[in-house]
Amino acid sequence: MVVLICVFAGSSVIGNFAYAEVNMDFLTKGKAWGDKLLKAIVIVSIVLGSVAELKLVWNFADLTMTGMALINIVSIVMLGKWAFGALQDYLRNRERPFVATGNPSMPGELPTDIWVHGARICRADRTRRSPDGFFRPARFAVSSPLREALGAWNVNG
Repeated sequence: MVVLICVFAGSSVIGNFAYAEVNMDFLTKGKAWGDKLLKAIVIVSIVLGSVAELKLVWNFADLTMTGMALINIVSIVMLGKWAFGALQDYLRNRERPFVATGNPSMPGELPTDIWVHGARICRADRTRRSPDGFFRPARFAVSSPLREALGAWNVNG
């Protein structure tokens, strides 16, 4: 049981770090200080969590989960119109791929070139055309430290 708990705890730290790293890159626009700050916060959190009283650790976890839930609720409300627009587009025509530009179902234009229908050339680091003509992600957005930690797993599809 101890081994299972350790594996669960380790995989949770790696998974949450990956989410946090992508978010920090977005918030700091990829600046190095953001990555270093995140790593410092993670290391301090791991050390404090391993030596602090269990009740304090659980209360802090509850507090941070509440904060994440509130942020996610606000994000869902703000992005709901986009999700319902994409659903409406899908229900109208299930045969064609999603087109971002000039789509009447969407509440506005998406600032991207990933879903542009008919584009012959796409950025090799972002997308690739599959045999059915749809654009698919070329690889997961996994950071190099996490990629090194995963080691032999093929995360690049």
